[in-house]
Amino acid sequence: MTQIEHVSNTEKKVTLTISSEAIELKLDEKAAELAPTLQLKGFRKGKVPVKIIKTRLRSELLRDAVGALVNEQMTAFEGQNEFQIADVHMDGEEEAIKGYVAGSDLELVAHMHVVPPLADIKLEDIEIEWPLGDITDERIEQRVDELRGQHGMLVPVEDREDVAKDDTVTVDITLAFAEAPDATQEQKDVEIEVGNRFSQALPFPAVMDLIEKAKKGEAVTESLKTPEDEEVETTVLVKEIKAKQLPELDADLMKKFGDFADEAAFRAWVKSGLEFVQDMLYKDPFITEMTKKISAAAEIEMPDAAVGPYHAHLWRTRYPNMIKLVDGSTKNLSQAEQQSLSELDTKLWEEAKEIRIGSAIVAKLREQLDISEATGEEVDEYITRMADFQRQPVAKVRGMQPAERWTDETFSYKLLQAVKGHIKIAMPEPKEDAAK
Repeated sequence: MTQIEHVSNTEKKVTLTISSEAIELKLDEKAAELAPTLQLKGFRKGKVPVKIIKTRLRSELLRDAVGALVNEQMTAFEGQNEFQIADVHMDGEEEAIKGYVAGSDLELVAHMHVVPPLADIKLEDIEIEWPLGDITDERIEQRVDELRGQHGMLVPVEDREDVAKDDTVTVDITLAFAEAPDATQEQKDVEIEVGNRFSQALPFPAVMDLIEKAKKGEAVTESLKTPEDEEVETTVLVKEIKAKQLPELDADLMKKFGDFADEAAFRAWVKSGLEFVQDMLYKDPFITEMTKKISAAAEIEMPDAAVGPYHAHLWRTRYPNMIKLVDGSTKNLSQAEQQSLSELDTKLWEEAKEIRIGSAIVAKLREQLDISEATGEEVDEYITRMADFQRQPVAKVRGMQPAERWTDETFSYKLLQAVKGHIKIAMPEPKEDAAK
């Protein structure tokens, strides 16, 4: 049973009554969760009866059980009302739990700050620039060539001596360090892809600049600097140039990527992949920009209690060594240092408020556009599409980040797809037009 007292638009006082039956069932559940791994004196690990666990660990289990039941009631309460809970403070919770007697109900009083309900968002009034532009035929053709290149062959180049981007060259590299000119380092017959400055075969990235200037059969020498700012006389000799020969885009090649009725279907699949990657890359800045514009167009009331936890989180994650200064005394700081600290604190507070308002707007859009949480199947499809584009095993891509992060990413992608049909998208002018 729940009684609500509306203290203000952003503050509520809630009296919760938790039945003894619910408490005892939750105690059984918590004890059963502990049983497989618990070891108590006189019992082997995992062999402690639930009844014994409830007796010996009753106070700890009771605290966990009541906490879980309170969370369940708060979640239900939030779902039944048109606001989000920002912060909850329980009155005398510890004393009430200590005084609990089996067979009697438990009454608790919660003071909560809430984010008040938002009015329906007029998405049609929002305009956001989409900086990546449309998927052009040129971009599709470029991606088709990339896919063809995955099955291409390297063949020796005989009709030119200049090195071109994406060539694979066989080179000799000689390094003479200024501090020890007599102690040279040599690398013979090294194969390097031209343009890849981060190739492990390179002694340091700047050597690629020299390779790109080289001609086959002619040694090129220049003084270069390493990332550590060391002066190195570098000599590059290109001995062979190979270019990737792309296979024809025929039925056999297309079968390597999937089952396509014809070339038009294959190119449609390529375009769909490019659109997916574009949306995947831009979804977070798009949603951030969208929430900022919605916030600017509407007056959203946000209680300090809702901002506080985010503000504290920003301090903990970004300036962990300065938390003591914020939480404790600043008397040992100069006036300028105190002013700087105060300005930083204000900046983080405004950022935390922006984050909190953004999450409230996203929650409203979920309700308004009927966007559900990302399901396991949707997450799997999202990861599979990313792996398909990268031509990587699904398991490898899935392991790049925790499962909860993939769920968040998939939901953001769903949100982007839902709102794009309602807001105005401003596409950038084509580059050739802008150049004119």
